[in-house]
Amino acid sequence: MKVNKLLACIVACIFSAVAIAQPGNDIDFQIQEIIENLVEDTEEEFEFDELLTQFNYLQQNPINLNKSSAEDLEILYPLITKQQITAIINHRIKFDLFLNIYELQSVEGLQLEDVYNLMPFVSVKGGIDDFNVPITEQLTKGDYSLIVRYQTVLEEQKGYTPADTSSTGNLSTRYLGSNDKVYSRFRYQYGNRVSYGVTAEKDAGETFFNGSNKRGFDYYSAHAYMRELGPLKALAIGDYSINFGQGLVAWSGFGFGKSSFVMNVRKSSKTIRPYASVNEYNFLRGAAASIDLGNFSATAFGSLKKVDGNVTDIDTINDEVQAFSSIQEGGLHRTVAEIDDEKRITQLNGGGQIAYKTNRFNIGIAAMYSKFDASFNRSLQPYNQFDFDSSKLITAGIDYGFQYSNLNFFGETAMSDNGSMATINGLLLALDKNVDMSIVYRNYSKGFQSLQGDAFAESSRPVNEEGIYVGLSAKPFRFIRFDGYFDIYKHPWLKFQTDAPSVGRDYIAKVTYRPSRSIEVFTYFKNEKEAKNASDEFATVDYLTTISLTKWRTNFSFKVNKELSLRSRVDLTWFDNGVNKEQGFLVYQDVIYRPWESPISFTGRFAIFDTDGYNSRLYAYENDILGSFSIPAYYNKGSRFYINAKYRATRNIDVWLRFSQTYWANQTTFGSGLDEIDGNVKSDVKAQIRFKF
Repeated sequence: MKVNKLLACIVACIFSAVAIAQPGNDIDFQIQEIIENLVEDTEEEFEFDELLTQFNYLQQNPINLNKSSAEDLEILYPLITKQQITAIINHRIKFDLFLNIYELQSVEGLQLEDVYNLMPFVSVKGGIDDFNVPITEQLTKGDYSLIVRYQTVLEEQKGYTPADTSSTGNLSTRYLGSNDKVYSRFRYQYGNRVSYGVTAEKDAGETFFNGSNKRGFDYYSAHAYMRELGPLKALAIGDYSINFGQGLVAWSGFGFGKSSFVMNVRKSSKTIRPYASVNEYNFLRGAAASIDLGNFSATAFGSLKKVDGNVTDIDTINDEVQAFSSIQEGGLHRTVAEIDDEKRITQLNGGGQIAYKTNRFNIGIAAMYSKFDASFNRSLQPYNQFDFDSSKLITAGIDYGFQYSNLNFFGETAMSDNGSMATINGLLLALDKNVDMSIVYRNYSKGFQSLQGDAFAESSRPVNEEGIYVGLSAKPFRFIRFDGYFDIYKHPWLKFQTDAPSVGRDYIAKVTYRPSRSIEVFTYFKNEKEAKNASDEFATVDYLTTISLTKWRTNFSFKVNKELSLRSRVDLTWFDNGVNKEQGFLVYQDVIYRPWESPISFTGRFAIFDTDGYNSRLYAYENDILGSFSIPAYYNKGSRFYINAKYRATRNIDVWLRFSQTYWANQTTFGSGLDEIDGNVKSDVKAQIRFKF
């Protein structure tokens, strides 16, 4: 790493951001920071398009604090914790209605930063949360929107070049469609009471109105959703997501794990949610309903849909699939092989929940039945011999929550039909008005099976893991806040690329200085240590080695005025697996300019990076066009920039344009496989238009 170059970049970033800050409020910038804090530095896929849409809708239609229930306020997660929702409701009961949103500052358990985060999305009057509105108005007096988005890569990628049929090349080694990505969504919303719409998407490389997609888009999704219709608590028809307890039995919406939001470790969401995202696997298709029976509620759901699967055995007489070895969750159908796997397996899901709930206590019993029309026969390996390997599965569990004074207990225990169990239990407690703590213990047996589960864990699934997590959020001084956690865990059985039981731990420490709504400076330090197979080509038997990954980030955010915001960042990383060591850095400067009197606004970034390899890669959330997101991995040596432009053509029509480009100084090709570019530059273009009526 060239230290002089790095120091020069740091100085340049800081110098560009030194300005006298004045009060301002950039909500889009705030939403970006919220999501970035949730993902930190990750390569996992989340349904951020739905989360972004949700927050942008709340910006235009804030929740009425004087009319909303605790369940209504859960839509504000992760801006707010379960404890804080309870505190807001108790404050309203004790002091009658809120007179203005600034009264949130007097709610016990809400810090000033929490109030700042909530203010753009809540109100104390108006709104469209009134439950007395006739159903005919709910179905017609809300907001309609139509979004059309186009995206492409300007450079030619290998997958779109002509196949060399004279040698080994043929159509099976190329993408069958164009490199255009097209997205369209029509949606109607009346607050969080009514939603219906249709979403369609064609990924780059997929055919469009030809080949395997003669009906147009490769993916279609539709939903109709209503809430609070007398005893009917919620009704979903079409595509929807189901969320029970802490996610051991089922959690098909977005859910987050460890982040600098150290108190957001308790999952909280509506049991039934409409689905309008583009993840082509993580949802249910059919119908679901919940009814209220006083303090009791009952939920039932059914789903039948086709999923992609790698077929291993087929009846050649009637062309029926007999067995498959894996489920393909990517939703990509670009090549002959990917199309061969498309919608080959039928998956049936059904189940429900019976729950009892009071102001301070809740308990629920849930179960889910899953069945495939073919046998799920994995490629058996020592590490996966306890995984689901059948055609049907039943998973059931019991979850609870209990509030006592400043203590909030929660948890869930579940069992799959092979007798294996999993449990998670946690506590949120307020040690002081300025100090909060979270504790989570989980123990997931190696044989526990849950096809739709997504609970708090180090791994991607709640299986083969035992650990304890402790988080602390404190405000020792008026303008300074500390957030940190420590998590230690073990895997009692083997894992992929880990051929022995193993242990690991990670921690994060973050200090934030925020003297006003216009200035924020934070720095955080993160370290992870876990065991993996050693990359020793001369060893006759795989053995474990400890891999250490350390990251340090410092961020400067300034709202210069109501129109201009600046953000500067420095990221450093160190990787060590006992054999190879890598390090890297990323420095970037963001500019967000949104003139109040002009219909045009801009956001942009310029970044330089230098890493020794892919192991020392760095992630950074990028500001994108409405409803879209980007979290690229920065590695190798080079630079990247992007610029977004938004044009408000009329009151009801908005247009976005985005151009981004990455340059690798130490490479002659960009990417790999069919995405490889013969050159060291990759340029992406996005265009989007939204109609509101």
